[in-house]
Amino acid sequence: MLESPRSYVEVLSPELWEEIILRLEESYGAVMLSQACRYLQTILATKEIWVKILRNMCLKHHLFAPSYPVETMSVVEIKRAATGPQLWSKLIQSHTSASSGPVEPLEPRTSVILEPSPRAVSDMQSFVPGGRFLVRADAVAAGGAIMISLWDLGAPGRKPLCPAVLYAEAVFPIGLPWAERHGMDVWTKGEELRVAIVVMNRGVCAMRVLRILPNVQGSGWELAAEARIELVIDFGSRPMDVLLHGSRLLLRHGHGDNLVVWDFEKDRFVVIVVERVPVEKVVLTGDMLIILRPDGVHMWNLNRRIQESTTQLADFASDYPPVKREAIWDPDFSVSNPPPDGRADLVRQIYPSLVSRGLPFTFDEMRNSVHPHLATAVVVRRFTVALPKKATSIDALDVKLQATFILPWYDSMPMTRPTQDFEFGFFSSSIVRLNLGHTHDRDDGKIARYYVYSVDDRHAKGIVEGKLPEQALLTPMGEVWKHGLKVDMVCPASGRAIFVGRQGRSYGSSLLDYFW
Repeated sequence: MLESPRSYVEVLSPELWEEIILRLEESYGAVMLSQACRYLQTILATKEIWVKILRNMCLKHHLFAPSYPVETMSVVEIKRAATGPQLWSKLIQSHTSASSGPVEPLEPRTSVILEPSPRAVSDMQSFVPGGRFLVRADAVAAGGAIMISLWDLGAPGRKPLCPAVLYAEAVFPIGLPWAERHGMDVWTKGEELRVAIVVMNRGVCAMRVLRILPNVQGSGWELAAEARIELVIDFGSRPMDVLLHGSRLLLRHGHGDNLVVWDFEKDRFVVIVVERVPVEKVVLTGDMLIILRPDGVHMWNLNRRIQESTTQLADFASDYPPVKREAIWDPDFSVSNPPPDGRADLVRQIYPSLVSRGLPFTFDEMRNSVHPHLATAVVVRRFTVALPKKATSIDALDVKLQATFILPWYDSMPMTRPTQDFEFGFFSSSIVRLNLGHTHDRDDGKIARYYVYSVDDRHAKGIVEGKLPEQALLTPMGEVWKHGLKVDMVCPASGRAIFVGRQGRSYGSSLLDYFW
């Protein structure tokens, strides 16, 4: 006589089942197992196991653990938060079309207007990984100071707070008059949140790294490191890219070929001249520095090179270091970058689909297409970079073209001239699997946002002779802004987004929650 399926399940102890559950690829698999039988339902009914599942999800997606106050969350709320990435994926796919026909826009369930700031700028506020906290920095008068604030938007898995709650605020001197050239980035490590703020004025660069422990009662902003460096190179007046990765701060302006790397724990910095070829995008992952240029993707072992080429600051908090040094680096590893259709396409951007703390990692390369049948499309090539098990040097990096697909122009997009702009942005490590684009019509100032579903081999195939790649799946985000969309930040794991639009002389921010 055959035994019932339930008896086979009960052969394993609850402890073994817990180990199996915690090794599942996605948290949603635990939900499916809880519906299989009463035995597994009982195991998965406790708060303790769902807290462990949530912690695993945070580690996998590099989310800030204090975003989830599990002590005050119910089992249902923890379950919602733990399955956030899968909920977002299902939500996007239900509002997606790969055809040129109309598709129902994805509208938020809750919208909260955040406090407007008279001097808030596009790159001076950032989502913290997890979707609960928002960091903002504002200029204070003309005396060269910044006010940094941490806002609590409410724990994921619940409706957002209305209004948002100011968690901590402090003023720090920056030592320079406020200028248009500035930037900010966030980084999380365990329970600690780090924020880097950079202001450049007339060749002088002031850098501050601040930290806070939101999980510790009474914790406030502290100054972790500061430096003021006079640069012997001209970065011009183009936008500033600021990347904070661990103890390293990387600074780049516009599409220039000069970079500054500051290791604030070792009191060292270096100015890097990456030859005279335009730099399209810079990515930091682990000890790797990855740069995309029109001639290819170039990678450096940053840990080794920064030891070779850096200048030690005798007093890194002083006004000017005694010595300044420029270094020209030859890449340790390069990937040639021929256009996918053999034509001289214009490289636009490269960004990781998932920001990694090391190898392996994935990145996307985007190009304007000049293919006659794709005149208004963007061609995307998705690469994976890994280190083989027997590799002993960076020369053994395994770089593979995983998928190639196109981002088409939809006839239903509400633009008068669709080929004006099609821009994509990546906003630091606070965004998980962010593929967010927007189109801009310069005639009336309207901007529409579109989410590009994370395409894999099931949805996109590589280019073969005589066949065009499959289209990526686009989801219109619903609302249309006027007079310039400045910031789009989406945290798929929490189903939340922050959009900033100009309102007169101020910037107005809105928090949108697509789950609750």
